[in-house]
Amino acid sequence: MIIEIYKRIGETTGDLANRIKKEYNADKVAICGKLDPMARGITTALIGDSTKLMDSHLTTIKTYEFKLVLNIKTDTDDIMGIISHHNKQAINHEYILNCKSKINELCESKTQHFHPFSAIKVRMEHGYNNGERHSLHYWALKGNLKMSDLPTKSVNVFEKEFGNAYSISYNSYHKQIINRLSKVKDHQKEVFRVPLITDSWNSNLVNKTHSSDTLTILPIKMTVSSGFYIRMLSYYLKSYFDIDSHIFDIHRTEINQSF
Repeated sequence: MIIEIYKRIGETTGDLANRIKKEYNADKVAICGKLDPMARGITTALIGDSTKLMDSHLTTIKTYEFKLVLNIKTDTDDIMGIISHHNKQAINHEYILNCKSKINELCESKTQHFHPFSAIKVRMEHGYNNGERHSLHYWALKGNLKMSDLPTKSVNVFEKEFGNAYSISYNSYHKQIINRLSKVKDHQKEVFRVPLITDSWNSNLVNKTHSSDTLTILPIKMTVSSGFYIRMLSYYLKSYFDIDSHIFDIHRTEINQSF
């Protein structure tokens, strides 16, 4: 059996697989096109003997709707990260146009790095850990990771649409963050650093110069090839153009076999 099921905010791939097993009384489940815990949306799942068809479901075209939040950068490039920068850059029409221009430039590339906080395993070629093989996530937490260490993959952006930028108070945004972080299951909170991340956002709120800030949010919709990492947009914006941002509310709305 092949189904499309909606992955909820806070669910891991394992959580989703267990939910499917329970709902469909299944022994074997394969999830195609995994989503980060804070992402939501349509996901293809193979049940039972259909798990043998996994390879044919790994090259789909996907459509995402998400929000680029300006002026705050986290180490994971989404809300499930510790804040590394929160600047006071004035956001005006020209600044938004510049961000769009840089995103357009990034989307022209046919190659993308794997995100530092991803599960793919690499062997380090430098430092005292030379020769050890661990996930990029592991090396990122160790602080022993450079862009040159990140493997790359071929990607395509087929369609892209910018929505109208809007403002939201930091206090209101903070409440949404804490609410979403609370959806991570208790036994996984330490694994995903939820206490540390929550402290990071709370501490930022306590700072009076930030608690009254107005954040600017740019909605974006993209149709991309399999393997495209939405969070890399924020990673590249900081690395190449010194633009602080992070991604909020990644929502996968569509999956197609071809475009």
